[in-house]
Amino acid sequence: WRAAKDILPTKVNLHRRRVIDSPLCPICQSEPETTSHALWTCSAAQDVWCNNTRKLQKCRVVEAPFSIILEQLLSSLPEEEHQALAFTTKQLWSRRNKWIFEAQFSSPQQVFNLVSTCISDLNTTRSPQK
Repeated sequence: WRAAKDILPTKVNLHRRRVIDSPLCPICQSEPETTSHALWTCSAAQDVWCNNTRKLQKCRVVEAPFSIILEQLLSSLPEEEHQALAFTTKQLWSRRNKWIFEAQFSSPQQVFNLVSTCISDLNTTRSPQK
């Protein structure tokens, strides 16, 4: 919900509040880091999305507010893809924070594996115990 409301502490939001000097993405260093850039259009984010389900891989990459991107994705993807969308978005933000605060950067495959584990764990807890 914080991404959809554009209240994540992205570089653009921090720069607007005069907390930091540069709004550039800490990963690609070539574009301002908006929420949609960090979670969708950045080349590093796209590398992760390309590892995702076929339907998510084929979604258009457009620069728009993340709430619009999210709305379009949720309305066009089947419901079973919503988990992958949510967990991938969360892992992209976590990867970005680990890069900034711990100088650790996960590969797209590592992020995809984390997403798969989260989905599997969720489905295991949801399934009835025998």
